[in-house]
Amino acid sequence: MSYRVYKDYLIRKFADFALRYRLRLPAGYVALNAAAYGILPEKCIGLDLFAKYGLYQSSDFEEICDYFEMWEIDPEFARYAKKFFPKAEVQVGDSVDAVLNGKLLRKDYNLVLLDNPYGLYGNNSEYCEHFELFPPLLNYLDDKSVIAINVIYDIEVFENSQKRYNKLFNSDWEKRRNVFYNTNVPKRVPARFFLDFYQTKFTEWGWNVPNCFFTARQNFTGYVVVEIEKKFENLKI
Repeated sequence: MSYRVYKDYLIRKFADFALRYRLRLPAGYVALNAAAYGILPEKCIGLDLFAKYGLYQSSDFEEICDYFEMWEIDPEFARYAKKFFPKAEVQVGDSVDAVLNGKLLRKDYNLVLLDNPYGLYGNNSEYCEHFELFPPLLNYLDDKSVIAINVIYDIEVFENSQKRYNKLFNSDWEKRRNVFYNTNVPKRVPARFFLDFYQTKFTEWGWNVPNCFFTARQNFTGYVVVEIEKKFENLKI
């Protein structure tokens, strides 16, 4: 086991221990809040499109799912995911490409985790956050579903965190954000901006939005959690 994976494994074990004292990782709060809102599906068919080896975010979803599908592009990380989550369906490959080209295994997912990478990624930096996934991802969902979307609400704090690792901020990423959100996104964005945006977009894509809430993750990022239901006359995607 590589040092990096072993370190995260120990952190996960500590987190599991801490749950006895009601301490949770962010995805755990997402699931807990979804249950509190009464929007967690009775039978969870889960999908994690950016699973890595699953020790941080995936774990809290996998344990409540009757079926859990994990996608990871790095074969080594996927190998660890299979080891840590033997009951999960672990797929090795480009998850964005899988969504765009009909490679996901099911079409009835109702609990989706989008813990996407920050900034631009892909072989040619062709992907940005989760932007390419919508609206095509909606073709794979059950009539009533919950989606947890990772968003960055404070770019300035994120930039400073990147500098500690000698990583430069990519201005092209900011441009892509502005296109997706159809506005000049300020450095710090209130949670209400994301809630209003996704409620509006899902409605435009042919879904009702009974519930939508925000769960903080770090001091620059968090999850927008959206409950969606298909309209009777759903728009074609």
